[in-house]
Amino acid sequence: MGRAGMTAAEGQAVVEAKTEKELQNHCINWLRLHCHCYLQIPFGKKTGIRAGYPDITVFLPGGKVLLVEAKSPAGGELSEEQESFHAEYWAATGETVRVVRSLDEFRKLLTKESPND
Repeated sequence: MGRAGMTAAEGQAVVEAKTEKELQNHCINWLRLHCHCYLQIPFGKKTGIRAGYPDITVFLPGGKVLLVEAKSPAGGELSEEQESFHAEYWAATGETVRVVRSLDEFRKLLTKESPND
């Protein structure tokens, strides 16, 4: 383990994620390494899932569900569909969809939300 509890590969990923797809892949790899239960919406695929649904759903201990939208570190913006879903999700659950722009942000979010990992 190196920088802030990350492996060398994770540390390198922080530097290399330039697109949303790359960031999603780095986040999923981190989840796999840390044995989290998750659901990933395939990037750019029509799946029958509502437009605007976040990229990654993480299931945490105690029944907590964390919805995460990965956005390009170079200024990726939420679409209208994403903004609409985020607002409806908050109205229904009182929880927000989290937006991350780096693996480091994602890792810190998961560490904060699931401190026993």
